[in-house]
Amino acid sequence: MRAADPVLDLAKCLFCSEHDAPSSTPHILAGYGPIEHPDPQGAIWYYTLLHRVTMWWWLRQIGVIATADTPSELIDDFAGDGRIVRHSHCRVNP
Repeated sequence: MRAADPVLDLAKCLFCSEHDAPSSTPHILAGYGPIEHPDPQGAIWYYTLLHRVTMWWWLRQIGVIATADTPSELIDDFAGDGRIVRHSHCRVNP
């Protein structure tokens, strides 16, 4: 997947970095500077969702996630209303 919006790359960076270095998001955002998007928090949330679903689908296709019912942090972190209930580190100060 290629970014049409630099916020997509930022969202993937935050997601992957937080996985490897918990609590890294505020530092990355501070270094990134102002996010030129009308709704930076919403865009990061949406792109993180898109990245999670894409990764889940790919991992299912290659057999890393055996079945759709196999527990996976990529999907299990979502509440029924679409909120991310864990990994809420992507808070952006617009």
